[in-house]
Amino acid sequence: MAAHPSAPDLLALRTRWTRLSGASGASPAATSVRLLASYTVDPLVPYIGVPLHDAGVPADLSVGPYHQILQQCLDDASDTGRLRPDVLVVAPRPEDYGDGDGRDLEEIAAAALAAAGRWRSCLVFVLPAVPEPRTHGVGDEGRRTGTAASAAAVRERLRAMLANRPNVLLADAEQAVRAVGARSAYRPVMYRVARVPYAEAVFEQLGRQLAGLLRLRLGGARRAVVLDAAALDPDALPELRRPLELLRRRGHRLAVRVADPGPRPAVRLAEALPELLADARVELVADAAPLAEQLVSAAARLRVAPASTVLLTAAGTDEEAGPAEVVRLGPEPAAWAADLEAAGLLDALPAPEDPGDAVHREPDTAAEPSEAGGGRVSLADFIEGLGVEVTFHEVDRALDDSTSELVARAHDFTLGEDRPPHPSGPGFSVAARVRDRLGDYGTGAVAAVHYADAVARLDVFSVSCPAMGRGVEERVLREIVARADGEGCHTVLVEYEETGRNRVTADFLSAAAERTWQGPSGRELRMTVVRKEAVR
Repeated sequence: MAAHPSAPDLLALRTRWTRLSGASGASPAATSVRLLASYTVDPLVPYIGVPLHDAGVPADLSVGPYHQILQQCLDDASDTGRLRPDVLVVAPRPEDYGDGDGRDLEEIAAAALAAAGRWRSCLVFVLPAVPEPRTHGVGDEGRRTGTAASAAAVRERLRAMLANRPNVLLADAEQAVRAVGARSAYRPVMYRVARVPYAEAVFEQLGRQLAGLLRLRLGGARRAVVLDAAALDPDALPELRRPLELLRRRGHRLAVRVADPGPRPAVRLAEALPELLADARVELVADAAPLAEQLVSAAARLRVAPASTVLLTAAGTDEEAGPAEVVRLGPEPAAWAADLEAAGLLDALPAPEDPGDAVHREPDTAAEPSEAGGGRVSLADFIEGLGVEVTFHEVDRALDDSTSELVARAHDFTLGEDRPPHPSGPGFSVAARVRDRLGDYGTGAVAAVHYADAVARLDVFSVSCPAMGRGVEERVLREIVARADGEGCHTVLVEYEETGRNRVTADFLSAAAERTWQGPSGRELRMTVVRKEAVR
C-alpha cells in the first residue's frame, strides 16, 4: 500500500503550488472553486490545486472569510455570493457539533445546500471529524449519548440530508484523520494561535479526497488502464480480478502488455485472468517498441488521450511511460487492490437517487434568504439568533500589543495597510469584546478616532475574522457616533484604501454613508466616507 508523503514531499508539493499559482492568472476556462470553513483552511489549497493541475483540470481556488460559512451562504451580496462559484466547498470544524445535538451543523448544511442551489454551484460538503478527546474517556463508547455516538448520529443525519443529491458531493475529514492517526492529526497550539486544527498530513489527505471528487465531477477521469503483465508476477495476477472487473463495469477501457508477441505470455495470462483474453474489447500490447510508444499506441486503439491512460506495473519498474500516469503496485499482491484504491482508480461518484427511493428530507428552503411572509431564515435572523454581546473598553491611544496584533491580522475588515492611530490631541481608542452562543471571541474589533474641527476622524477600524458578519461592525460604528455626538461633532469621517482583500469593508462603509446616523442627543451626524488611493 502506498506510504503517506513525507514532510519533505509535502513541502515540495506546496512549493510547486506556489510556482503554479504564481506563474499566471487563472485560465478563462478554469473552474472557480470557493472554500468556506469554520477554521483556517488555507493549508488545504495546494493539496487540491496540484492534483487537479496534474489531472488536466484547470481550477481557480479561493478561500472565503474565516468562520463565515453561514454569513456567506445566507447573503447573496457576500464575497462568495457575488462570485457564484462553480464549486462551493464547505468544511465545518468538529466544534460545530455543539452540545452534541448537531443543530449548528444541520443549519450550516441547509444554508450551504440552499446557497449552492441559488448560485447553481456544485456543493462539496466535508463531514467534520469526530471530536477529540472523548468526553468520558474509555467509557465513551458505551454511552448512547457519548461523544462518539452523538457525532455518529449527527454525521448520518447530515449524510441523509445531502447524499445522492444532484450536484452535491460529500467528503469526510474523519477519513483523513484516521489515515494519519489521531495522535498525529491535531495541532492544538496552532489552533489556538492561528485556528489551524490539523497537521499538514491531514490537509494532504483531505485535499486528495477533494481533488479526487472534483476530478471526477469536472471530467478529468482516467478512461484507459494498461495492465503491465510483462512486469508483474503472473501467478499473482488473480489478485487484480475483482478491481479490473470493477473498472470494466465503470466504463474504463483495458489493455494488457505482455513481454513478447509469442504464445507463451498469452498462455500464462489466459491461465491467470482468462476473462481478459476472452473479452474482445481488451487490447493486447505485444510489440517490441519502447514502453512510452506502446502506451501511446494503446491509447489510440482504445480511443482515449495518452494523458488519460494509466499503467499498472511493478514497484521496481522505472521505464519512461510518457504522458501516461503510472501506478506501481507494491511487493505484496494481497495489497494490490488497496494500492489501486489509494491511487484513486476505483473512485466513482454516487448516482443521484431515484425520487421514488428517496429518504425523507427536510425542505431545502429552511435556510434560504428571507422573503416577505416567506418564513425563511435570513442573515438578520441568523445574527439575531446568535445573541451577540459586544462590550467596549478604552485602550491606550497608541494601541497595546494585543490590539495592535488584531489590527495587523485583520485583512478582510480594515481601512488599509499601515494605518497607525493618531496618538496626540483629543480622541480615543477602543476595543470591543465579542461573544455569542457559539463562543467567546475575545477582542473582536478595534477603533481609533481623533477629533479636529468638530469632525471625528476614524484612523483605525479593524474587525477580526471570527467576529465578522455578526453585526459587530455596526455596533462599533454606533459607539463611535455616540462618542462623537458627545464631543459636539457634526461629522464622522472615514478614509480607507482598497487592499485587494477588504472589499467587505468598502461595501459596509458605502452602505453606512447612505444612512442617517443619530447620536444619543438626538442630533443627526453626517457619515462621510472617502476612498483614498493606496500609496505604493
